[in-house]
Amino acid sequence: MSDELARAEIEPSAETLLRAAAMQLLESQVYQAFLDAVASEHSMRMLAMKSATDNATDLIEDLTLAFNNARQAAITQELAEISAGVEAMK
Repeated sequence: MSDELARAEIEPSAETLLRAAAMQLLESQVYQAFLDAVASEHSMRMLAMKSATDNATDLIEDLTLAFNNARQAAITQELAEISAGVEAMK
């Protein structure tokens, strides 16, 4: 056998295979970076919405307390006026 026939030929060439593998690796890394960015954005939106919900809940609790205190003060004022009226009539 001649030297030419004994040598194994790889088709496509090793350079072509390496180039294709490198391109697939690069594409998958870019796609992974894109997916990470999208997941990060969703995570930040969820965190922002949770913070907004927590703040709204705190605000509602504070307003409820303020309204209840105002209502209680008005009732106490009315009772004091009624008691003063009763005392004045005696």
